[in-house]
Amino acid sequence: LSQAILRVAARPPASLHSLKSTENGLLRVMKDVLPDTKGELLLVINQFEELFTQVPQEDVRQHFLNSLVQALSEPDTPLRVIISMRADFYDRPLRYPAFGRLVRSRTEVVLPLSEEELELAIVGPASRVGLILEPGLVQAIVQDVSEQPGALPLLQYALTELFERRDGRTLTVNAYHDSGGVLGALARRAEEIYKGLDLAGQQAARQVLLRLVTVGEGSEDTRRRVRKAELMAIDVPDEALNQVIDLYSKYRLLTFDRDPVTREPTVEVAHEALIREWNRLRAWLANSREDMRTQRRLAALADEWLNSDRNISYLVTGPRLAQLNQWKDQTDLVLTALEGEYLEESNAHRYVVSFVEKRRKAQVASLQRRNEKFLIALVGVLLVAVLVVAVLFGFSLRQRDRARDNERAAERSATDAQSVALAANAQQALSEGDTELAVVLALDAVETTPNPSSSVQRVLADAAYAPGTRAVLMGHEGQVYDAVFSPDGKTIATGGADGAIILWDAATGELDKRLDGHTATVTSLDFSSDGRWLLSGSIDRSVRLWDVATGILISRFLGDVEGVWSVALSP
Repeated sequence: LSQAILRVAARPPASLHSLKSTENGLLRVMKDVLPDTKGELLLVINQFEELFTQVPQEDVRQHFLNSLVQALSEPDTPLRVIISMRADFYDRPLRYPAFGRLVRSRTEVVLPLSEEELELAIVGPASRVGLILEPGLVQAIVQDVSEQPGALPLLQYALTELFERRDGRTLTVNAYHDSGGVLGALARRAEEIYKGLDLAGQQAARQVLLRLVTVGEGSEDTRRRVRKAELMAIDVPDEALNQVIDLYSKYRLLTFDRDPVTREPTVEVAHEALIREWNRLRAWLANSREDMRTQRRLAALADEWLNSDRNISYLVTGPRLAQLNQWKDQTDLVLTALEGEYLEESNAHRYVVSFVEKRRKAQVASLQRRNEKFLIALVGVLLVAVLVVAVLFGFSLRQRDRARDNERAAERSATDAQSVALAANAQQALSEGDTELAVVLALDAVETTPNPSSSVQRVLADAAYAPGTRAVLMGHEGQVYDAVFSPDGKTIATGGADGAIILWDAATGELDKRLDGHTATVTSLDFSSDGRWLLSGSIDRSVRLWDVATGILISRFLGDVEGVWSVALSP
């Protein structure tokens, strides 16, 4: 849009940057371009359906449509817009209420050309360049085109092929039939090129052409504009890849352009009729639909990871990673270097996480075995103490009171010894960084004896106030981004990269409820002051309000921002 405006503006408008930043940017630019209120600006948008097939970001599409609505809704607006769109995509703009109202009230249906109009479309351009049409040629072409849906692109290509096969200045019937006619010229040329390739070239052609098609969801398959760098990154021989692109572009089956934003070179199928008419391509699509959908999801994930500067939180994990690995082993679609790197990094990250978890479990098991040895030794000490007490008790009835005192002293010594041993274990666990085990052992040490020593109490204080984990809450499939206590301290709410919210019992650490609804990372949580409600925000651009007691979703709020990073409930 900005490039089109620059072509008619006397000088670059100062407000051109606002086209992206605000929805009234088009209105501001229009006023800069037309300072004279008597002027008008005509904006023609051809192939409007590509807004829905070539633009994957819903927020970008909605911003563009809202910008048009605001500019056209302005009183006495000088903007006039003409859009052309395929009939099978007519329902797409109607899904946007404001823009849909404009479409419904201003639609002009363009009917197929009549036979007379088709004849004029053929004869007129030919006569202007001095060509002679052999008798019967026009009738043959009109007969092939008449009542054929979507035949105009085929007619365009057939006439171009016919022009190249002309005999001097004459277009002949034989040349028309040799080229395959209207219905066969495009597919015939594509098949001829394919059969002329060696095996490596044919394999490269299949990989390239499948990437240039958007698989239809309830509609026809459409062409897809692809960065040339993406095609060149496919893991096929460069010579075969370049040969395919050169040959199919030489015969006008592929076209080149530049991305209007990044200015990167792009490639796309020149005529969508090729997708409908070439049987070989249709067979490839029929056999590879699910593979293509999976590949596009992988490509989108890899692009997000690249745009995040390869942040590990964007790596795929869990069952989704397993599914992608299985798909990669089974598919015959070839990945780009970036797609392959993304899967390799995801698998490497999974290995690191698994290794760290196994090592942690091994350390816990080792510490438990060491504690068991300490307890066995302690039991031996207690047995010896009991025997000593028994001997002293039987030594003399006259020393009964003294024996009883000795027995009590021995018992105190035993409990003190047990307390000291437990405290030593707690100190050892604390020095190894296992705060949770240190707290448990220190509490046992204090409770073992009625009068714990100051050293035992000091170990408990060190463990209680040491930084570290008090409980390990395992339930999320990815990183945890936020955790909050309820006002009464009885409930902990956590949200993570798997899009789930989990409510935990703070006293036991047990999972209480799992709240599913977000489709992307949960970034922020907040309890209401009475603990009855929980508010959540996510990078899926939604804010949700939950009933804590039942786990039921109460309300959902959707914004136009790229993601929600912080939420708060008013008191």
